[in-house]
Amino acid sequence: MVKMPRCPNCSYKLVLLSSRPKYKCALCSKLYPKKEIEVKEFQEFNKRRRIEDMESYEKERKEHLTRIREIKKDLRLLFNGFSKTPKEYRKWYYEKHKEKIKQLIEKIYPEESMEFKIHIPVLLITRKVVETIFGKELYEEIIKDEMKRDVLNSAWPEVNSIYDRFKKDIIKFLKNEKLS
Repeated sequence: MVKMPRCPNCSYKLVLLSSRPKYKCALCSKLYPKKEIEVKEFQEFNKRRRIEDMESYEKERKEHLTRIREIKKDLRLLFNGFSKTPKEYRKWYYEKHKEKIKQLIEKIYPEESMEFKIHIPVLLITRKVVETIFGKELYEEIIKDEMKRDVLNSAWPEVNSIYDRFKKDIIKFLKNEKLS
């Protein structure tokens, strides 16, 4: 569809005069040289095309980046295997770090019973998970119930005293506890 040129003065459609190379506005009766109007129309056309091209480029670029991400993900899966479920990850992490955790606990609490040493890392992680997912109210309800058990009754006060320093990684935390 060919757009008719518009008058620069009143934006009404211009008519090309056949007798001379000029455009005439039917509304305001002004005359404009043919070359001037065509240059202006061509510039506007180019401007619209540049905008359309930029939009199509952005769309193609997004599609391309999406394809690249999918390919990278597929390659990672191909070479690294499927990602582990949380349960598999916890088991793998424990198997990989159990000796290190045991050594660190032994250095920090050499005088305590084996049950106490076992429960410290478990209760730290338990508290972090319960507070993060369910909130402090449920944590307080759980602690009231567990304080009735002898082993946990002796471990919970220690866990509560060191909990504020515990962020995420139990091994890093125990290493820092050992140093302090």
